[in-house]
Amino acid sequence: MTVKFYYIAILSISLLLSEENLKQARVTEYFATQTIDYIENVRENGDTKEYLFVLQTNAFLERAKSRLELGDYEAALEDVNKVVFRDPYKLESYYYRGQLLSILGKYSAAVKNFNIIVENNLFLPDVFAFRAEARFNLSLDETIILDIDHFLNLTDLTHPYAGKLFYYKGTLLFNKEEYFEALENLHISIELSPEMWDAYMIRGNIYRIQGQLLKAFLDLDIAVNSNSCPREVYLYRGLACATSGEFDRAIKDLNQFLQLTPSYHKSKLEAFLQRAIAKFYKDNFNEAIVDLNEVILRDPDHWLAFRLLGLAYQEKNDFKKALVNFNSAFEHGDHDIELYLNRGLAHIKLSHYKLAESDFSIFLNKVNDKHNEYGKVLSKRGISLFFMDRIEEACIDWNYALQLQYDDANKFIQMHCLN
Repeated sequence: MTVKFYYIAILSISLLLSEENLKQARVTEYFATQTIDYIENVRENGDTKEYLFVLQTNAFLERAKSRLELGDYEAALEDVNKVVFRDPYKLESYYYRGQLLSILGKYSAAVKNFNIIVENNLFLPDVFAFRAEARFNLSLDETIILDIDHFLNLTDLTHPYAGKLFYYKGTLLFNKEEYFEALENLHISIELSPEMWDAYMIRGNIYRIQGQLLKAFLDLDIAVNSNSCPREVYLYRGLACATSGEFDRAIKDLNQFLQLTPSYHKSKLEAFLQRAIAKFYKDNFNEAIVDLNEVILRDPDHWLAFRLLGLAYQEKNDFKKALVNFNSAFEHGDHDIELYLNRGLAHIKLSHYKLAESDFSIFLNKVNDKHNEYGKVLSKRGISLFFMDRIEEACIDWNYALQLQYDDANKFIQMHCLN
């Protein structure tokens, strides 16, 4: 009860302070407007004294600042632009214009304004925070980290921007695959700003990549339940579900991600691929094939998609299409040993015994007899050899398979090797 009361009290105080700031901003806006209008009337009546021009310029700046506080960004930008036009050497105006441009999504222009402030050593350390945020939205990695480090060197962890900047740094390190350092920064971000939901998303995805699925789900669930994270959170949790074998949950999250993202989104290919794999393991081969064809449409050289298509058609007993896709997988760079096994199985179903024997032989030469499929492949190669009238060699394979406890080989031995 005491803790609950404490949080309610803190929230009430915060709301009161916020409302007080807004009241003050409204008052400032009103008096600034009165000053601007009064001086305009005086000047129209012929009084062009320099001090009136300066006073009116200052009023435009004060009104811009109050409108920034009130969230009237377009009007605030119009005011601050007038200040810059009237007095290009009034450096304070560039600081506020940079903030407004950043809020309005004009990040490149915002950075140019913040550069002027940094060059004149003004508004430190906050200007480094604002410039880092603008650059983060422009994806200028190295310069962002420099700004963040400058900011952290000039202040301490009590600064209200610190949590967000540790998130930016953690995200940049994640993009560089420096996961240990990324986690360190994300831990601090979440500790300083527990409401930094995006930090949970990135930290959860790092845990997923590292195979720490319990931790991954804890963070990703927090991020999803916040309703404040980018759509990528559904992708990351969908991938985590797929890794843990929760294919229904994986499909649901990946569906959500795909519905929320435009067709050109860079991660859509991965989402289609992982949803196809989940559907494959749910024996939904037709829908898996649809997703895999979408992957190939986006990346015609995606050998794994061709291999998975081959496996899906193989499960549907369409061995001709399976073989076509296995061959396409090989042509696009899939030389994994399992491909020879699956292609050999397709060949034998199509009575391509010589080709089947070749693929099975490559597989057997590349693995040892401890492989869990070794006995099966020996038996299948024996069948290929038998239909090529190489009975003695077939019997050698079947006997070896039987020694490896592949009991199905025994029936072929009984039928063809005991005479």
